[in-house]
Amino acid sequence: KVTRLQHGDMTVYDELFFIGCPKFLSPVVSENSSSPFGSSGPRGLQLQVFKTEVEQQRLIPTLRSFLKLYTSIPISKLAKFLDMHENEVRCCLMAFKHKKEIAKGRWWRPNHHGYRLLR
Repeated sequence: KVTRLQHGDMTVYDELFFIGCPKFLSPVVSENSSSPFGSSGPRGLQLQVFKTEVEQQRLIPTLRSFLKLYTSIPISKLAKFLDMHENEVRCCLMAFKHKKEIAKGRWWRPNHHGYRLLR
């Protein structure tokens, strides 16, 4: 499974999510048999959120390796290395920066009114 994960096989993420996730309850009581969340209910909705997060973080290890290798690199050159458009690389870099700041706990900053969310 690790090899399939490294190659980006999203079905492995589905399997592992359903094995390890808690059982989610629907916040809405439905009168008819069709669920407002689709055929798999709240677990399916949480799976979609999880898969979106995985997709956003898919390129972060590759970006980190390039950023460690080069002290400064133009976005155009990085885009050529990654076989992506410059705007996509820019979005990936912003996502990388955002995830890094959240991991460090820097997305809240104290001010004279208490705490505020950084933007």
